[in-house]
Amino acid sequence: MPGILLNKHTGTTLKVAGYADDTSVYLRSKDELPVLDDILLRFTKASGLQVNKTKTAVINLRPDGSGSKHGYQQ
Repeated sequence: MPGILLNKHTGTTLKVAGYADDTSVYLRSKDELPVLDDILLRFTKASGLQVNKTKTAVINLRPDGSGSKHGYQQ
């Protein structure tokens, strides 16, 4: 997962951000969702913890500032 480009001059990207027990994952396209699903499955198997999908959202951020919010379903 390449993350999102924050600064094209330096090549700085953002993939994951966290605060307390909240985590944000930044994907460039919905085509990366299967990769994220695989990573979350591996995390669950390794740690015994699970992502609460009823509290999880996928938010589409577009360059023009518009976007939409969707519930996350596997």
